[in-house]
Amino acid sequence: MKIYKGLLTQVMIWPIVVVAATLFLTSCRQQRAKDLTLFDFESQEELDQLNWRCHVIYELNDQYVSHGQKSLKLEMYPPSRYPGMSTSSFEHDWRGYKKLCFDIFNPKKEGVSISFRLDDKKDHPSYADRINKSIKLKSGWNAICFELDSLRTSGTKRHLNLTNVTRLYMFTLNPERPLTLFLDNIRLTQ
Repeated sequence: MKIYKGLLTQVMIWPIVVVAATLFLTSCRQQRAKDLTLFDFESQEELDQLNWRCHVIYELNDQYVSHGQKSLKLEMYPPSRYPGMSTSSFEHDWRGYKKLCFDIFNPKKEGVSISFRLDDKKDHPSYADRINKSIKLKSGWNAICFELDSLRTSGTKRHLNLTNVTRLYMFTLNPERPLTLFLDNIRLTQ
């Protein structure tokens, strides 16, 4: 009889354990969905995660900051076809987030245009099979946000694969003169 009661107790406890585990995993997923900072440019280690290129200088800066103590000073020089910032060193699974946001300070009195690109394939997809956006920056601070579920590739019009975002680029096209921008707080948000 004691063995039967022990088995009965175990059988009754398992549904409780399963429900508790499900609730725990659900809450973990919900916690993951809070804002995630990809880059805040607070340390030299973050600069090491950027892909270095000719005609581009990266430097930490404390003059124009939207979050924390520092930002990335991004200096782009001609002659270069696509000077800017690129990286693949970040969290690649973006499920559970709704927006990609970042802040850019344009110190010029006039507006400038930059390009933004996201890849979700490792083999450097063609223009038609990646996310490409043109961003017009006004003078001063610009808060940029993209709704992740609205991001579609330029030619094939497929949705961004949020399970495998592989690279992020911000650049200017064939600058005629040097261009300096300050980038801060690249993040995934709700």
